[in-house]
Amino acid sequence: MATITKPSIPGWQKVEPSYRKVIARHVSPYTLLTQAQTWSGEDYHFVFTFPPMKQTNGLLALKFLRDLQNGDNKWLEDVTRYVSSDVSDKAAMPLRVVPGSVVVSVDVGLIYRISFEAEYAQ
Repeated sequence: MATITKPSIPGWQKVEPSYRKVIARHVSPYTLLTQAQTWSGEDYHFVFTFPPMKQTNGLLALKFLRDLQNGDNKWLEDVTRYVSSDVSDKAAMPLRVVPGSVVVSVDVGLIYRISFEAEYAQ
């Protein structure tokens, strides 16, 4: 696994963070009682959207995303504004692209609109 550096292109237009604690639940079909088991794992998930960009930056962004999807590569992102204050590595959280999540749209004027999903690379 390699750490890929994000190119010097404009930052994010929109970030949609989500979080879940790893919990297993089972409901008995006989008694309808629920049992829950909580583990120490946490899962952070983000949807990142680049601002609309011209072809030069759009191609740099696509190369960055392609490099991330080559193997199990990751990048370090400052997610301080998107996660709670008790998260230890929020200033440099290792993230990886969710396979199949990159969405690219190119309009007539060669304006690139790119979004993708990323998850915590533990």
